[in-house]
Amino acid sequence: MFPNLFSLKFFTNKNNCFILIFLLILSGCATNSIYKSQTSLPIPLSSKILVLPPEVLFSKSQTLSDPEPHLEETIELADILDDLLMEFMFDRGVEYVPYKSKTISDEHIPLVQQAEVIIDATQSKRSSQNRFYALSQDSINLLKNYDADYVLLSDYGLIKPTSEAVLVSLLVGYVNRDTWESYSMSLFDLRDGQLVWYNYQPSVSIGAASGLKSRTKEWRLKTLNKIMSDFPH
Repeated sequence: MFPNLFSLKFFTNKNNCFILIFLLILSGCATNSIYKSQTSLPIPLSSKILVLPPEVLFSKSQTLSDPEPHLEETIELADILDDLLMEFMFDRGVEYVPYKSKTISDEHIPLVQQAEVIIDATQSKRSSQNRFYALSQDSINLLKNYDADYVLLSDYGLIKPTSEAVLVSLLVGYVNRDTWESYSMSLFDLRDGQLVWYNYQPSVSIGAASGLKSRTKEWRLKTLNKIMSDFPH
């Protein structure tokens, strides 16, 4: 899973952003993985899912330099993902519970960090879908006021080449024309804290596609459906 570092607070530090981009590129050596717990509680008839603010980073790659983060388009992309998730929940008869903030508050950072540790554990060679991976009761209590059954955490990264980079690539054959996409989605049950599902993809080339930045809603929905593969609702 990606480190949960894509918040706007972290993003404002340019050096941190370059570190993030480097980690995203390095993650390309990993493989896509979907986890579904075999020990989770039955899904309620009327589920309520708290959606934490998506952790998003959008960057543009240059011809002979590191990708450059873009704050305005990062915020725009985060809004796109949040809106698509709301629509996704509605289509499945699930109540979308808003977080009511664009960024994750400091009091909830420990929960997010614990979630990351749990997901890392499920990716180890000795992991099993029959094991019980769960948030602590203290972490669950942090979200008690939202009266939700589940909490969804989402990370999304996109690196697109600039038009100048594409032009130079065509002229000199330098390969810098692809868009790179990465994501990590995870669902935790707030009744017992258990990790119910996640879908993780390291940074991989999606060619000339634009991922969630596509101009057409049809392609944005197609991307989201890929990200939400095997979602248990």
